[in-house]
Amino acid sequence: MIAFLLVSTTAIAQEAAEPQRSYSLLTGFFSWLPLLILVGLWFLFFKKMGGPSRQKELLEKQDLYLDRAAKHMDEVEAKLDAILEELRNKRNS
Repeated sequence: MIAFLLVSTTAIAQEAAEPQRSYSLLTGFFSWLPLLILVGLWFLFFKKMGGPSRQKELLEKQDLYLDRAAKHMDEVEAKLDAILEELRNKRNS
């Protein structure tokens, strides 16, 4: 019985000797920070993906861009043909 009391009193003394850890707000913030960053990135990626409506919108923009590019290429081709014709005429003259 005395041995039990000695062991329990030494255990209590050791617990009392250890400093109490204070859980501050800053410590809590830093412990939750990685999880918050992951959740934020997850929402960001899903927002960028956008689903089927976003894909349809992107395809429409791509078609519009390709139509403009094709029209521009036709204009450039016509200008290059005119320049080549002028150079051929100068060379033949």
